[in-house]
Amino acid sequence: MIDERMVLYDLTPLTGRKASADRTVVIMTWDVNYLLARVLLLSLLPAVLLGAIAYPLLHSYAVFVVLATEALFTVVFYARSSTGLQLRVWRRLWNKSRANLGRVYLRNVPVGTGAPAIVMLTQASVPNPHIPDITDGEVFGPTPAAPDPEPVALRPAPPRRVGQVDHDWYAGAT
Repeated sequence: MIDERMVLYDLTPLTGRKASADRTVVIMTWDVNYLLARVLLLSLLPAVLLGAIAYPLLHSYAVFVVLATEALFTVVFYARSSTGLQLRVWRRLWNKSRANLGRVYLRNVPVGTGAPAIVMLTQASVPNPHIPDITDGEVFGPTPAAPDPEPVALRPAPPRRVGQVDHDWYAGAT
């Protein structure tokens, strides 16, 4: 019997990986994305500081410095890159600054630019043309001589049953 009062809740949209992307905050009757609200609020302090620094020079035009700073912080900390893994812009810049592009490490030690350049890598299986007389016996030692194993005699297969045997357990079952 099925209980008609049973209710099934799906908590994946509330607790899953992308749950924070869908969270909103109500600010003066507007639904604003939670992360966007945090970015705008946290970027307000540096924007006001830059506006205060620019005020003696620009007077009322310092408002544009505040708006430009807010826009810059919003793009850097909220927007995603359009290519690749579509990471946040600040994360992509952080990864790029730590990528060690153009540097060569040997055993976790950076190799300086004065190191000789790598000219060509060759296959390891190409024989050395200067020493053509080396044999496997000289490299690996003599091959141990083992006698050939005795052949094993096989038993013949049992004869094939073609009829039904009377003493089988399934003979009398119908």
